[in-house]
Amino acid sequence: MPTSVPKHNLARVTAATPALVKNSGAIVYAIELYATGDAAANVKLFDTVNGSGTDTISVSCPLSESKFIDLEDLGGVKFSSKLFVTPTGTGAVAYVWYD
Repeated sequence: MPTSVPKHNLARVTAATPALVKNSGAIVYAIELYATGDAAANVKLFDTVNGSGTDTISVSCPLSESKFIDLEDLGGVKFSSKLFVTPTGTGAVAYVWYD
């Protein structure tokens, strides 16, 4: 029986713990952002080690909703040096598919 291997890596990042997802160049293929019933949510993806500077991608969604952004057909978005993910909003959770 063949085994299944995920097509891309998956990172789960919460507003409580913004994270350096990859310490080298990356390509982001999809983002899913969840907002809780307490607040709207935002997520910013940076090409830096600590989330400083200008974000490369920014996604927002209203209170109690989610938003899925599929970048696969575009070939993904390239981050040349690092991939840092910063969700904001009470209870916000971001999922990022990357290589």
